[in-house]
Amino acid sequence: MKKSWYMLALMICAFVLGDVLCNHASGSLSWLSYKAGFEFQPGTLSITNVFSITFGFNFYISVAQALMIIAGFFLYYKTAEKICK
Repeated sequence: MKKSWYMLALMICAFVLGDVLCNHASGSLSWLSYKAGFEFQPGTLSITNVFSITFGFNFYISVAQALMIIAGFFLYYKTAEKICK
């Protein structure tokens, strides 16, 4: 169970650090800020005028985030046995 929490923490840190790198990349490192993703446009389910639910989803990932996730997996496999005894 410790390994699962350790992996989750590393992946969250990788996403956040990758986003910071993406937002601050400029000059020759501007390729790190390229983003790709997909989204489902919001759709509304209305049942009379009393109840309505709106669903929507979008997911974007940058090159910097992808690289940080790969680094997070590498770090996990190198350190998980030592940290999560």
